[in-house]
Amino acid sequence: MQVLALCLLDIDQQAKVSDIIKHEYCLTKAGLNGISNIRPIAWSYLQIYTIPESETVKATTRREPAIFNKTPESYWCLVQDNLDLIEDLVELHKELMAGPQSKQKIKKYSCVTFHQSYGYEEFIEGLKAKTTDEDSITYVVEPGEFVKLCRRAEQDPENRYAIFIDEINRGNVSKIFGELITLIEPDKRAGEPNKVEIQLAYSGTSFSVPKNVDIIGTMNTADRSLTMLDTALRRRFDFVEMMPDPDVLGDVTVKGIHLVTLLRTLNERIDVLYDREHTLGHAFLIPVKQLAESDGDDVAFDSLVCVFQNKIIPLLQEYFFEDWQKIRLVLGDNQKPADLQFVTEEKLSNQILDALFGTGHGLNQYGDEQRRYALKLFSESVWQEPQAYLGIYNKVASQKSELGMNKASEGVNVG
Repeated sequence: MQVLALCLLDIDQQAKVSDIIKHEYCLTKAGLNGISNIRPIAWSYLQIYTIPESETVKATTRREPAIFNKTPESYWCLVQDNLDLIEDLVELHKELMAGPQSKQKIKKYSCVTFHQSYGYEEFIEGLKAKTTDEDSITYVVEPGEFVKLCRRAEQDPENRYAIFIDEINRGNVSKIFGELITLIEPDKRAGEPNKVEIQLAYSGTSFSVPKNVDIIGTMNTADRSLTMLDTALRRRFDFVEMMPDPDVLGDVTVKGIHLVTLLRTLNERIDVLYDREHTLGHAFLIPVKQLAESDGDDVAFDSLVCVFQNKIIPLLQEYFFEDWQKIRLVLGDNQKPADLQFVTEEKLSNQILDALFGTGHGLNQYGDEQRRYALKLFSESVWQEPQAYLGIYNKVASQKSELGMNKASEGVNVG
């Protein structure tokens, strides 16, 4: 109805259906929806939205807004007295006539996220239930996100379009792509020598993937809880590794803590103790960088504390399965004085073990001492101490702090 109204507004006179469906608005809409024969659809909608008092249209089903009428000579027109019912379309037509503004941006991409329940109907096309004005339910075929993007790309071959698929390895690829698994290959796109065209399962319309459409998928290779990417899809993609890039943090320091050095040191230790695929992404510290540049050190440091407490520490616990000795190594606690350690280590003497288990416990044999580890409570002051974070990568700073405390305890002025 909206497209037909826009066509008649643009023609600015009475027109027959054959003229209306040749208008560029109607042709574009038909192309986007993959409709080859728009004529019966146009007839139907013109009649449904005709004014009730029309003497030339006898359709039994009518809907609001009633804006169309037909002359005895089969010319269709807009009822001028009812244009206030479609004020938004009148304004839209004025914008279309004025053309795009110089700063207006045209969206040439779509974003979707795959998951276990995501299917062909959302990505390609499927039946969708809709309720009519008479409260009856009808089922219509609607294109999915990928087909809609391809339709737009077909109408604009001079520009490139892209669909971004986040968590591409979480979906059932054969279920989602269906017969399109072949069509996405570069040499089988529209306009290529080996072009392949299929009939879509629900609408039956012909479809091929335009060559100006890029498919970009993202996935976390460290997620071992999922099966690896479908082999049929894997061989149709180029794989680009995106490792953490500390340099994007710039030369930002927060209360003396150099964010690039901090992240690089943590990741070098994780690489040695675990593997390179489990290194920490620079995205963890991007909010800290932004706050340091906009709101100052105090706000940025509070953000850094939250990142460590709510993201980095829980992630390290998961990575190392509560192996606190390795977590201490990652955090540099083995090189820091006790008051700057996030994870403390206590050697359990035979006296302590005897008190716990009694004699004959068999522990501490062969000179191996038992050790007990504890993560300091997030309410403790160490988390608010910049030197604790600086000491992760700066051994000299840790030693200076320890030296300062020793001198202070001896009554020496260390100003």
